[in-house]
Amino acid sequence: MNNKMVIGLLAILAIVLVVLGLSLTSNPLNADKTFEREVTQVENVSESDEVSDIEMELESTNLDELDKEIPMIEAELN
Repeated sequence: MNNKMVIGLLAILAIVLVVLGLSLTSNPLNADKTFEREVTQVENVSESDEVSDIEMELESTNLDELDKEIPMIEAELN
């Protein structure tokens, strides 16, 4: 009876580890899509030199998380 319980717990642990591993590996794919969408948005700028158009583009540009990935880049370089 004790061996069956240990085998059952090991099976549950294996399933949890597989699910956790899959969720962690699927997250970078979403980050890549978000990054590509943001780059596309930055590249699509207006040709207008009107102040109102420039202000609208500046207000729509989100730079809040610009330096969010710097620690990851530094870690990869070191």
